[in-house]
Amino acid sequence: MNTAPVLEVCGLSGGYREKNVFGGRGKEQEVLHDVSFTLYRGEILGLVGESGTGKTTLCRLILGLQPPSAGTVRIMPPPDRPGAPPQMIFQDPASALNPAFSVRRILEEPLKLAKVPAAGREAKILEMLALTGMDPECLSRQPAQLSGGQRQRVCIAAALLAEPTLLLADEPVSALDVTVQAQVLSLLRSLRQKLELSMLFISHDLGVVARLCDRVLVMKDGRIVEQGEIGSVFQNPQHPYTQRLLADSL
Repeated sequence: MNTAPVLEVCGLSGGYREKNVFGGRGKEQEVLHDVSFTLYRGEILGLVGESGTGKTTLCRLILGLQPPSAGTVRIMPPPDRPGAPPQMIFQDPASALNPAFSVRRILEEPLKLAKVPAAGREAKILEMLALTGMDPECLSRQPAQLSGGQRQRVCIAAALLAEPTLLLADEPVSALDVTVQAQVLSLLRSLRQKLELSMLFISHDLGVVARLCDRVLVMKDGRIVEQGEIGSVFQNPQHPYTQRLLADSL
């Protein structure tokens, strides 16, 4: 594994502001507490924990969608690939894609925002389709006309159009059946190798994490309670919470 860091999270705390009954600003709800970890170049780092532990809030803080109450996030793309900000792959591709747009338009939008000339957009779109294993025939279809696996591939292709070096994947295969899950996981492994991507992969499925990730973070109540190499943590868990998660997954 490359030892050059791509993402450093240090002492990160944060949460969200609740809405009060009158629709105004409520009190601040702290979710994350003093979270620290490093993600290295070309690594897939798993993040596991039950719902409500703060996994999605962590992604929002990394993406800069909300400010932390304490701590820092440092994103360090390789010098030879300055690239774009981190990109997100969501759990439900159906809700992440505009249902009124064709696949072609969905993939054109980020290229327009990046001011890619019209003459170069088609070649870039076809390149992303080939990279994600999609048939060009799908370009005229809308999301509802695609399978769940195809929709997720479109989401991945759209994220890759920005040429990021870091992907945040929030439960990207949990809405897919087992066969399609395996196909998407194989695609992510292939993209990691071809594009030297680094990924933070969030999942409640420890089996999926074991098959895909190099290391794992275990989060409970907004804190990292255990982290290490996949084999070490899953074969010899030290924290009672990790032990329970593994026992429940059997």
